[in-house]
Amino acid sequence: MVFYEYLKSRISLRPEILSSFHPVEMFPTDLIARIPPISKIGALKNSAVARKRFLALEKKAGVPFDAAYFFQHTYITSLVGFRRRVPYILAMDGVPLWYAKHKLWYTHPYFDPDSLTSKIKHRITRSVYAQAYHLLPVSSGVRESLIEDYGIPEERVSVLPHSVDAVLWKFPERVAEVQARQAKRLNVLFIGADYERKGGDLLTAVARRPEFRDVDFHLVTKDFPGEPGKNIFIHTNLPPVSKALMDLYRAADLFVVPTRQDTALISALEAMAMGLPVISTPVGGITDIIVEGSTGYFVPTDDTDTLADRIRKLCSSRELRLAMGLKGRQRAESVFNVDIHVEVILNLLHRAAKRLPHVAQVPILPTA
Repeated sequence: MVFYEYLKSRISLRPEILSSFHPVEMFPTDLIARIPPISKIGALKNSAVARKRFLALEKKAGVPFDAAYFFQHTYITSLVGFRRRVPYILAMDGVPLWYAKHKLWYTHPYFDPDSLTSKIKHRITRSVYAQAYHLLPVSSGVRESLIEDYGIPEERVSVLPHSVDAVLWKFPERVAEVQARQAKRLNVLFIGADYERKGGDLLTAVARRPEFRDVDFHLVTKDFPGEPGKNIFIHTNLPPVSKALMDLYRAADLFVVPTRQDTALISALEAMAMGLPVISTPVGGITDIIVEGSTGYFVPTDDTDTLADRIRKLCSSRELRLAMGLKGRQRAESVFNVDIHVEVILNLLHRAAKRLPHVAQVPILPTA
């Protein structure tokens, strides 16, 4: 939803583009979404609602769409006729077989890839991917799955990761700030609504070790169990892109999310834009975000000892924190910059509208 707002705000300022925007919520209440069997199947429900709304949008505009941009295939499965006549760009943070390979069941219901039902769904899903003018997976792993598991030609699949507004998420005068409060306690920041899946319990266990009693751990989450502790502070109900949340980033010295399952980690991009070194796990698309030893560290899943070691290393060296934070900021500006990504999408939409040949628009992410 944050990128949706980024995209809307920038494209709406382009007078040469007649644009329409419409989000589809995860739990729509439209009449069609309440009719069985549509109401019983999430993907079918969202797709049916999307079809109804998008056709109404096109009718309201008074002219047919020249091109379209969608995020996630489930919303356009029912738009069979629309997909045939309107060239579309399809972005996604994962595809079913990639979800299954990485056991990301929190975002995609468990299924057996070899079952008859799954094979039928695979054919339908593949047709949605195959008909797209261009595909924009957010990570290199998903790109590989589209090519290898779904047979999509390489030139029609480009990695376009999640992005951050580098102007909004301002890089503070980190050196001056750290020097001004070097006599104060260090702050570790964690952001993850799903406390256990994001590894909040692992970070809490580290925070309670005697060696970190002089370090403050700030956890932004919604379901922290029990009592926090003297050096553990819990923050709830902080909206995305809010002043309160930005203040926490600004006051932090390092960002840590030892997540067990994730397709990506948008909060890590925000942390990098704010000049913080990042510690996380090499799961899902996070391997495309952090550069090991340069912008932060990867730690094995459920490994509290390695997690403690990396936190200790960063806490003990202000120079290392500043150096990693600066490199993270540079990477956020050059690789994950929303303004660059919007131009990529607009260029693709223009080419799609003109039915120009497919060309790869975005290179595989640089590692440094």
